[in-house]
Amino acid sequence: ARFNEGKFMGTTAPYGYMKDPTDHNHLIIDSRVAPVVRKIFDMALEGNGIRIIRNYLRENRILRPAAYAASIGASGYERYFEDNEENRYLWSENGVRQILRSAVYAGNLVGYKRIAVNMKSKKRPSKLPEDWEVIPNTHEGIVTQQEFDTVQSLMTSRRRTKGTSGFDNIFAGIIKCADCGYAMRAASANRRKRP
Repeated sequence: ARFNEGKFMGTTAPYGYMKDPTDHNHLIIDSRVAPVVRKIFDMALEGNGIRIIRNYLRENRILRPAAYAASIGASGYERYFEDNEENRYLWSENGVRQILRSAVYAGNLVGYKRIAVNMKSKKRPSKLPEDWEVIPNTHEGIVTQQEFDTVQSLMTSRRRTKGTSGFDNIFAGIIKCADCGYAMRAASANRRKRP
């Protein structure tokens, strides 16, 4: 019921946001890292792929989300950087993809991504993005809804028809994972020849 009222229910705010000090169920823009999120979306709108965006963030030594959380005092993140200080700047492609796929940056709350099969089961399979519950205009967006939608269509249209093996995959961008909704890729297994 609280989610349906547009109240943010997470324990920590998404990267680029912070919880409103006067209302912990409301998100406000974190001016320290919102420009990073804006840059990620701007680069995607220019047609850059996730790998190029990730490399830009690494080369410009921008703290990745976990490192930023540790720098502002959040607990539980520091263990990732104890052995190697460079890990603070090692963005992953999945980290960039999650930001670009998250409707929270367009000012919407998204929930019910994973639902328990029943009350006794601990299994929580992922739902397809089109089946997620979205509550629009719950907080100020870092990007507009139109920019967000454009990035989604650009990401969907960027598909490989041929892999490194030269195999022409006629199902590229069409077959999706039933759990997470991302496009599946064809891969060839190199096995030893046996009798």
